[in-house]
Amino acid sequence: MSGYRLVNPPSLSQWFESLEMQAEIFNKTPNFFYETSLRNRFFKLENVFIMLYGERVVSHVQVFPSLFNIGGVFIWGGGIGGVSTRPEHRGKGLATSLLEASIRYMEVENLPISVLYTTKYSFYGRLGWSEVVELSNFQPSLSDLKKFDIGSYTYTPLSEFDEMSSLMEIYNKNNVYRPLSRRRSPSDWILQCLMREPFKEDLSLSSVQLKDNIPVGYMRIGYDKKSSSSFLLEAFSDSHEGYSSLLSYIGREAESIGCKSIKISLPEDHPLVSILLESGFTRETVKPGFTMFRINSLKGLLADISHYKKVEGWSGKLCLKTDKGLSDVPEEVYIEIDEDGNIHILEEPPTYAAFISAPRELWNKVACNMITPQKMTVDPRVTIEGDPITPLYEIFNKSMLRPYPWILDRF
Repeated sequence: MSGYRLVNPPSLSQWFESLEMQAEIFNKTPNFFYETSLRNRFFKLENVFIMLYGERVVSHVQVFPSLFNIGGVFIWGGGIGGVSTRPEHRGKGLATSLLEASIRYMEVENLPISVLYTTKYSFYGRLGWSEVVELSNFQPSLSDLKKFDIGSYTYTPLSEFDEMSSLMEIYNKNNVYRPLSRRRSPSDWILQCLMREPFKEDLSLSSVQLKDNIPVGYMRIGYDKKSSSSFLLEAFSDSHEGYSSLLSYIGREAESIGCKSIKISLPEDHPLVSILLESGFTRETVKPGFTMFRINSLKGLLADISHYKKVEGWSGKLCLKTDKGLSDVPEEVYIEIDEDGNIHILEEPPTYAAFISAPRELWNKVACNMITPQKMTVDPRVTIEGDPITPLYEIFNKSMLRPYPWILDRF
């Protein structure tokens, strides 16, 4: 790549230039990308990778360090965003070089997992990301939603509610157990305040759920004027009865603003999924395809898991192997599970261990519960010795990773 130079970290003026470039490419304002960066509380210029041609910024990638909630325990990971290249410099591998640099950076910074949102699956797939998301879609009639018991709950418009911190506490308390739900920060709720006014094209209706005048939940629906259809943007409460009441209220409010239908797309672990299924509603399970997940470091991920995870009914030593993703050098991880079920990372290969070698894309899917360890073994690229499957079922189970589209973080 003659004439090109990778820079990390960029100077402040180079970063500002990269914001302007992104604004041109994505047809937004530089301030949009500036605020997006600063909303990440762990932002620093070391997270930004740019490519220069001469002294001009021509390509950009940014890592967004985040804490992911995995079974109630927070593990560091890196989101990837702002992947962009000026049109006249595309097709030269610039973004690929920046992404490879960002992967090496995440490995060094102990960010063992990575999530990004895209429709360019094959491009990111070549670098080790995999599609791993399933959603539950429902399209109940508004009249059926209104049949749920609204109970003794009352509702007030968000525009008339000033205790945003209490909503944050309710959300964090009642969602901390859910895989990969995102712990809310005060800045998240400041953004909610900014959304109180209706959009120009779409109507966003937000209400706070109260019981005995105490806030216990929240809901927000969007409304498309052209189609008279609505869609659930956010809903949480503190109990089964609270969620049932929310469904009744959502049906009533959607009807009151002229909606004829509503679409509800939820992560599989959201409490509303079980309530809707128990009530006889039909679910369509879909893979939206725009969320991709990558294990940057299998060793780093297992090291984080070992702090809180125990394996039941199996003890011994394991050797896990995967392709590096950036080179021909494989990644091998050696672990020992003692009689108490504790996981220990070994620095040297054991003399005997159950062994499994699999491509990174399969490890991605096992970690995200898209396939079982047993299903992974039928892939012709997988090699096993001994019994690695039993402990893998314990290590990677349904309470593990579930990366969702960013818009569903709110659920």
